[in-house]
Amino acid sequence: MKWFVRIAQVLLSAVLLMSGLMKVFVSSEEIRTLYTETLGYNVGFMRIVGVAESLAAIGLIVGFRWPRLTLLSSSVLAIIMAGATVSTLVSGQGAATAGVPFVLLILALVLLFKNRPAANSKH
Repeated sequence: MKWFVRIAQVLLSAVLLMSGLMKVFVSSEEIRTLYTETLGYNVGFMRIVGVAESLAAIGLIVGFRWPRLTLLSSSVLAIIMAGATVSTLVSGQGAATAGVPFVLLILALVLLFKNRPAANSKH
């Protein structure tokens, strides 16, 4: 189970780092096309979400050394992915589109609950 959690941590950090950096560095017009027209979020909010995703993904990577950071990062990512899942469903894009953030939400929750004992132990 330990290897599954580590692989999930690497995959989640890679996917969300790419997603977060895309939201930070892509043009405002692209953000309007992807998020404003479909979900109703403005450009500034999506850039903030991108920064939060990127920092949390980096926190997951650093979390291999400091498990408490994994707890914080996976908590932040679980909140973001829960919001992404609900936003996608409410906007009428369907369950298939909401599947990706839902799977990432499940992975973040697995990391959150599987790393809890390691973070609470004294190193």
